[in-house]
Amino acid sequence: MTQDTVRFPRLVQRFDHFDPEFEANLFAVADELRTRCPVAHSDAHGGFWTLSRYRDVQEGFGNEQLYSAVPTVTIPVNLAAVPIIPLQCERGLHRDFRRLLDPYFRAGAVPRYEDGIRQITTELMDDFIERGRCEFVSEFARKLPGALVFRLLLGLPETETDEAFRLTLAIMHSLGTPEAAHVHADFMSLIGRMLERRRVDPPRGDVIDALLAGQVEGRPLTEDEVRRCLLQLIAAGLDTTAHALGTMLITLTRRPDLRTRLEADPHSLPRAIEELLRWEPPAGGLVRTAVEDVGFDGNTIPRGAPVLLLVAAANRDPEEFQRAGEIDFDRDQIRHLSFGYGPHYCVGVHLARLELKVALEELLDRLKDVRILDDPIKYDSGTSRGPAELNIEFAPGRRVGGDRAT
Repeated sequence: MTQDTVRFPRLVQRFDHFDPEFEANLFAVADELRTRCPVAHSDAHGGFWTLSRYRDVQEGFGNEQLYSAVPTVTIPVNLAAVPIIPLQCERGLHRDFRRLLDPYFRAGAVPRYEDGIRQITTELMDDFIERGRCEFVSEFARKLPGALVFRLLLGLPETETDEAFRLTLAIMHSLGTPEAAHVHADFMSLIGRMLERRRVDPPRGDVIDALLAGQVEGRPLTEDEVRRCLLQLIAAGLDTTAHALGTMLITLTRRPDLRTRLEADPHSLPRAIEELLRWEPPAGGLVRTAVEDVGFDGNTIPRGAPVLLLVAAANRDPEEFQRAGEIDFDRDQIRHLSFGYGPHYCVGVHLARLELKVALEELLDRLKDVRILDDPIKYDSGTSRGPAELNIEFAPGRRVGGDRAT
């Protein structure tokens, strides 16, 4: 392979998802990996493998005989991390936890949150709509999923939601730092106080009651299991939803034709959201471990090796999607892998879709003549990818009422 045939030879030969060149050229590098080295080995971070074709990434999510979320879901491995529940459970235990959680996140269970999501969205927008400018990530995109989880899903009193939000962000952004253990302990202490109250309060029929009263493997959950399960429910929807909102606003601002299409046909918004999630997934790559040796066209991923499932490449695989490099709101089927696939398919998928739909409805209605002020846009990297900051200007509007969301 000669350098003049490869745009990113260094990353094709030694792929590193934390490399600044990869961050700056994410989808071009992902396409090149899928085309030239769909099963790639890198010696970065102690050594790992990357899969980038749609069919291989789909199998990586769905085939538990070959790939597991145990013992790690990060590259590099975070030795200080506590396994999260239910993601990092063996198959039988994972199944039992999903049976407890799924009834509260099914398609028929989430519409009850729509009015609350719309109220929170309105409150957040009222805080900056008259200014005609905001930093979209910190003032809206992060606050919306945080308020949804803490206020609507967990029912935390407003006196504790700010602290819970702060600690959740700190947990996700302090991994591998000296502060990580202290932040984690503070968060678990807050969750512990909430659970103490819920054990003596009348039942509410919600997911916390299900965890406190439920059983796995024929036994009640331990206190540690309840806390770690809540940690995943809280953290899983915060960064990914915030990043999805940020990237969608960027796309619709840079492509006014797409925005005009949605304003003219609001009923097409759910399909448009799926296409935008395919086009730029908030989780560009997720990690599994090979359970046994896995053979690919002369390559063998050895048992125990960490494997990065490069969703950003799989979602643009031309063998799966016609005109894969184009945004098309009229695709017949959108089988993207942004929510995973198989037994570990995102438990909160229906709530996430509702949240994105309500948020975009309100943003399209109230934020007019949006202009992005950042050049270039700074992105977060890691498990979830999206704008770290997004300063925008828009035509000032009027408040429509409501108290502050956070």
